[in-house]
Amino acid sequence: MGHDTEDIRKLHLFSKLTEKEITELSGIAIERTLIPDEYLFLEEDSPEYFYILKEGRIKSFLSSSLGKEFLMGFLGPGEILGPVSIFFNRSSTIGSMQAVSFSKVLGFKKNEFVSFLMTHPQVSFKVTRILAARMSEFCRRASDLAGEKVEQRIMGILLMLYSRLGDILPFTRQEIGEMVGATTETTIRIMCQLKEKGIIESIRGKIIIKDPAKLKSLIKEEI
Repeated sequence: MGHDTEDIRKLHLFSKLTEKEITELSGIAIERTLIPDEYLFLEEDSPEYFYILKEGRIKSFLSSSLGKEFLMGFLGPGEILGPVSIFFNRSSTIGSMQAVSFSKVLGFKKNEFVSFLMTHPQVSFKVTRILAARMSEFCRRASDLAGEKVEQRIMGILLMLYSRLGDILPFTRQEIGEMVGATTETTIRIMCQLKEKGIIESIRGKIIIKDPAKLKSLIKEEI
């Protein structure tokens, strides 16, 4: 048990802590390494640890009763992975978390971290705000998936991925379709239309966003 204080000090969430407090927090921290496609936890789990991403990239997604995945977002270094269940004895409620690349997370056992938060209200306030924003985003994304037309869902996921990953997206058209619950045929048709408009380009398992402004404009026109 215990971790290097330097890793704790670098995290924005703990930037205002004193050296004594950082040392206290590092004493209850563990590090976990994930290989690509490894799960940190599943949406039905009740994890015993609160996690923060140190290195790599993690995706959050929901699974339907038919086994389809619906992408909720990507998380990068320094971001809280949750789960919200740190405050409750129930499932994570923010979907499954899975490594996209080799990743390292810092974990804090739930009861120990809650005890720390109770004596450090400034950190508790930050955690609450971040988790509240995550839940709000989660609910909005779930609502979008339920109510949008397939064209909106595909363009929306492309725009969201662009905002998180940049203009080169390491996904095939089939993978994009799976993220929004669309068939491969429908996804290819819509992506071809976007290509004809000069908005995207697809090459060897990657999608290039060439005109994000036009993509955003098209989404608004579909509403």
